[in-house]
Amino acid sequence: MDRYVNDIVNSLNSKMNIEKTFIHPEEYGNQKLNNCLSQSYEDMLVIDKSQKDLAVKVEDTLNRTLKRLDVVNSYIQAEKERLQDISMLCNAKTDYDNVATLMDNDFSGDFSYEDGVFYSKLSGSSVVKCIVDEVSGNGYEGNKYVRKDNKYLEDIINSAAYKNATDNNISTYWEYSRITASNTEPYLIADFNTDNAEATSTVTLKFASKANELSIKTSSETVKVVGIKYSDDGINYKDINMMPFIINNKDESYKEEGYIYGSGIISFPSSKYVRITFESIGYENETLAFERIVSNEAEQIEKITTIVPTAKRHVIKLNDIFVKSKLFESETSMKSKELITKDTDIYALSVFANVYLPNNLPKDCVKFILTVNGVDYEVKPVNSYENGIKIIRFSQGKMPAEYTKYIGEKIKSATLTVIMKSKGQISPYINNLKILYGGEV
Repeated sequence: MDRYVNDIVNSLNSKMNIEKTFIHPEEYGNQKLNNCLSQSYEDMLVIDKSQKDLAVKVEDTLNRTLKRLDVVNSYIQAEKERLQDISMLCNAKTDYDNVATLMDNDFSGDFSYEDGVFYSKLSGSSVVKCIVDEVSGNGYEGNKYVRKDNKYLEDIINSAAYKNATDNNISTYWEYSRITASNTEPYLIADFNTDNAEATSTVTLKFASKANELSIKTSSETVKVVGIKYSDDGINYKDINMMPFIINNKDESYKEEGYIYGSGIISFPSSKYVRITFESIGYENETLAFERIVSNEAEQIEKITTIVPTAKRHVIKLNDIFVKSKLFESETSMKSKELITKDTDIYALSVFANVYLPNNLPKDCVKFILTVNGVDYEVKPVNSYENGIKIIRFSQGKMPAEYTKYIGEKIKSATLTVIMKSKGQISPYINNLKILYGGEV
C-alpha cells in the first residue's frame, strides 16, 4: 500500500503546477490573478482524481489481503475441525481412530454444493430481494448503552438499522438487545431489567417476489432459532414444524440431528413473508452505562455517565440474510472417489452426516450406500437415530449385532454413493459429511 501512496504523490508532483505565485492584496482584474485561480482549480481537480484513484487502490489492496487471510483461515479452520472430529467422534464411537471430511471435489455426479452444504441438483435459481418488515420482542434494537474507550459504541457503530441485516454485506450487522442487571443497583432505567431472561425477537421478512429458501449469516455462536412461520399475505401465517436450533454451534452437530448446523439455511414453502423468532444464549462481556440527569449545587441540570457493574447485554446478532427461489431436479446421485488409501488396513467404516429434511420430506428421500470391497450396503449415518446398518466391520466372528454388518475380510476399497430425492421446490440438505475409519480392535 505504501508503494501506491508513493506513486500517487509522484504523479501529483508531475501533474500539478507547484510554482509559487505572489499576488498583492489589492490586485484584481488582471491576467495574473485569473491564471492563478485557473491553475488552482486545475490542481484541485488533479488532487480530487488522485484521491479517488488512491481510494480504489487501497480498497483493492484490502480486498486482496482479506482474500489471502480467508485462505489461511480456511486451512486453520479445517485443521481445527479435523482435530475436533477426532476428539468428539473417535472418543464417542470407540470403533474409530480417524476421520475424513468429504467436500464437493470428493464426488462426481450431478448435485449442488454451496458453503459446505450438499443438496439436489438445481433446475432453476434466482436471488430475491428482502427487507425487514417488522420487529418485535422483549428488548430494544441496536447496541445502545455499550461503553467502550470512554465512548458509547452506538456513536461509532450503530447496529439498529434494519438494512444492515439484508444489505448483502457481511461486515455490517443488526442487533437486538436485552439488558439484565441486579436489583441491588442504586441507579437503573427502564431498559435495564432485574431478571435473567434472554433476549427474544420476532423478525418479519418481506420478499420482493416469492421465495423458498433463506440463509442467515451471523458471526455469533449464541443465536438460536426457536420458531418459523410463513405467509403469502403477511396476515395469515402457518407454522413450520422444526425443532429449535443454534445457528452456528458446531458442537450441536455431534449430538443432535435434524439440521445442518453452521449453515443458517431455512427452507420453507414458496411464500412472500417469513417470520422468524430468535433467542439469545448468554450475554456479552461488555461495559454498560447510561447518562443520568442530575441537578448540581447551582441548580443546573447536567448529565453523569453512570456505569452499571452488574449489567449484562443479551444479544441477537444478524450479519446478513440471503434469500433465493430455487427449483430442484427430482433425483440426484453423487458418488465419491476411492475412500481407502493403498497399503492401509481398515477394519471398520461408517458415515457421519447432518441431514436436514424440510417441510416434512420423508426420511427415505436420502440414501447413503457404502460400496465396500465391491459390495453395496445401504447404511444410516452413525449419528442418526434411525434403525439400520451403521458400521461395516471386518470380523471372523458370526455374532449378530443390531447396527453392525460383519464382513469376512479387511476393507480394501470403498466408495460412498448418496441419492437425494426432491419435490419441486423442496430438497434435502446434507453437511458435515464425514467418513469414520477404524483400525484393528
